[in-house]
Amino acid sequence: MGDVSQLVGGGTPSRSEANYFGGNTDWVTPTDLSPIGEVRELGDVKETLSDEGLRCSSATLLPKGTVLFSSRASIGKIAVTNRPCATNQGFANLIPTAGLIDSWFLAYYLCHATPEIVRLAGETTYKEVSRGKLKLFPISFPPVEEQRRIVNRIKECLTRAEETAALRDENRQDAAKIESATFADFLEEAAKVDCPTVLLGDVLIQSQYGTSLKASASENGTPILRMGNIQNGHLDFSNLKYVQLSDEDFNKYRLRPGDIVINRTNSLELVGKSALFDRSGEWVFASYLVRLVVDRSKALPEFVNAAINSRLGRAYVYATARRAIGMVNINAKEIAKMPLPLPSIEKQKEIVGRLKLARNAARSLLGDLSLEPISFLPSAVLRRAFSGEL
Repeated sequence: MGDVSQLVGGGTPSRSEANYFGGNTDWVTPTDLSPIGEVRELGDVKETLSDEGLRCSSATLLPKGTVLFSSRASIGKIAVTNRPCATNQGFANLIPTAGLIDSWFLAYYLCHATPEIVRLAGETTYKEVSRGKLKLFPISFPPVEEQRRIVNRIKECLTRAEETAALRDENRQDAAKIESATFADFLEEAAKVDCPTVLLGDVLIQSQYGTSLKASASENGTPILRMGNIQNGHLDFSNLKYVQLSDEDFNKYRLRPGDIVINRTNSLELVGKSALFDRSGEWVFASYLVRLVVDRSKALPEFVNAAINSRLGRAYVYATARRAIGMVNINAKEIAKMPLPLPSIEKQKEIVGRLKLARNAARSLLGDLSLEPISFLPSAVLRRAFSGEL
């Protein structure tokens, strides 16, 4: 690296001198750069230095086309500068030798070689790769024109990889909406046949807040469902916590199959979301949740849960929930007043059957749209580029 570039460090002026900051020179820290594994042109930065701040520190004014490489702690954040700037001491900056190596070729090569460069830092607690070691790191390169051809191919392939990832994410979002879209079809049908609408409280036997006992990660206790366990209308049983309860409290807060738990406090996006508890065993629920027990002679719990999470239920929550600093709240009395379209039990069974088919289709699609194959594309592109296969 030292044969093809000048390696320059950075620095931080004294924070006690306010006039050292707020000038015309962009001052880059690792937090200003994209995550490790991405190579981007330098974007906006949070701070700037004055001429005096630049002069009274070890920061160096770097020219356009410099490759910034974070060399401490988070080793391997990379950007190519599109304007003069300076960095703090967390960088080993490479100024390419004109006519010998292209800035972007050097940047992509560093990205490709980052795992090997990280090993130069050793096994110390505070990892850092010195400029001296980076100078001696080997690099193979063809003539500049060929470098630029390779860079163009890399950018083309990475753009296609990003487009593929974006399409995958859109499809995952669409797959997650299949079940709610199925219930939306029912709502349209219900509007046409004048399906009666009642209040949610009319079909409930009980609504109850959970226990406020402090939970811990220790498995010596009863598993407790909390706000984070409600995900997209279903329960996520990962990241469980546990509580120690008396027999009286356990019986009071014990969940039984068919119970619905609903978030009463959360962000606007998540407050009012519910999930159906469908497991056996000993489980309880936390105070930020409300347990709803459905009168099964009037409604199916699966149907009620779908209605709560439907666009009708969400519209009610958005209109009713109270905003507080950082959180949104809805109480049990307000939940009980949620409008609920209520067809016959037989019709509810038909709708629940359709919802199950939709859920299975969504799960199948989400399985097909796994993250792994796409996440490896960028590193695969760089590997082929620097082995002469691109």
